[in-house]
Order: sequence, then C-alpha cells, then structure tokens
Amino acid sequence: MIPGELANYIQYFRDFATQHPEVQFFHFGQVERGIDFARGLPGFQYPFVWLEQPEILTDDNGMSQIGEIYLGGVVVLDHGQLDDPDLNVSKYISTMNILYDLQKQIKRDVRDCKIVCNLSEMKKETVSTLWADAHYGWRLEFKMYFNINYKVC
Repeated sequence: MIPGELANYIQYFRDFATQHPEVQFFHFGQVERGIDFARGLPGFQYPFVWLEQPEILTDDNGMSQIGEIYLGGVVVLDHGQLDDPDLNVSKYISTMNILYDLQKQIKRDVRDCKIVCNLSEMKKETVSTLWADAHYGWRLEFKMYFNINYKVC
C-alpha cells in the first residue's frame, strides 16, 4: 500500500498525468488561484490536470489501524473556442476520457492493494463557469484511504 503522506498522494496523480499520452501539464495547489495562475506556470500547456489540495480526515478503527482519508478533487481542463460548439463538445469528451483513464488506473491500483478507493463514491461535474476564457472539462471528486500506522504508532 502506498504510504499515507501528502507527498505520495501528489506523486500518485503526477505519475498518472506525466504518463498519460494526452495530458500536457500537471499542477497541485489551490484552485482558488484561478486559471491565470496555472497558465503563468513554466511549461503550461493544454490539456492539463490540476490536483486540488485535499481535505484530510484521520481514521482510527480502534484495532491498531490508523489512516488518512483524503477528500480530494482533480480537474482535467482544455481550452476551446466560444464560437465553436463542436470543438467545445469534443473538449468535454476528451477531458472525460482522461478521467475515465484515471478511474481505470485507480481501479487497477485498488485491485493491486496499492490504494483504497471506492469508485462508486466518485462524483464528476463539469467545470464551473467561474473558469474563464472558453475552458472545458470535468472535476472528479473522490475519497482515498492511506494507512499511516508507520507515522503515528
């Protein structure tokens, strides 16, 4: 199982993004900073994966198993054209397909006992209209569990 440290959590998603043939950029951080912040980072390109800072709940099952539940979100975003509805639909489709690839990876890693995550609890929603400049994509919300016995016991 992947150790429950924030660095490992970030690396898990960074590895997915850098190995995915369509993803051009990965970023971890506050979504509140907005798209202009991401576009200003060195090497920025579309489509990109933005891993949001998670909320983390500690879980103690009373049987010497202590873990962290990461309540996380990841955004896959691409840029379209406001006056080209067909292009924009294709951006929604391609970004959704990237999320399906991520879910496939998560399912594989659950099966291989690397992580604990229930795919049926995941939620997808289109990116809020607060994102400006013809951005199209999806946000995936999830819960992942990581053991931290080695840290606190």
